[in-house]
Amino acid sequence: MSAVSLRFCRVLAAADYREVAERAHADAATASAQLWSYVDARDAALACRPAAETDGLDCDSFFLAAPETYMDVPTGELMGRYYPGSEVRYDGDREFFSPIDSSKARARFEWKPVHSWRENF
Repeated sequence: MSAVSLRFCRVLAAADYREVAERAHADAATASAQLWSYVDARDAALACRPAAETDGLDCDSFFLAAPETYMDVPTGELMGRYYPGSEVRYDGDREFFSPIDSSKARARFEWKPVHSWRENF
């Protein structure tokens, strides 16, 4: 029997972006436990079918997050402030990268989030 676990970080509808981002921008500590990460509800929904239909996933789990945070402060700065001493494993060039890595979902069942909080803010 196969069991696929999709681990969604904070799921947001487009209508919620402004409220959530404004609150976090005013006080980044309020969203630090979630690492300022999110996934758009439409992108979350689009992960379910390929995760269920892809052969060979067996018993596995996948984190699902947008590739960037919903913050206006660079992620490296936030991590240094709220999680000093933590290892940052991101080696790309995105200033606002998400600390939640979804590359496994992209690689195993070709999930790629397409919606950003920035398009609705």
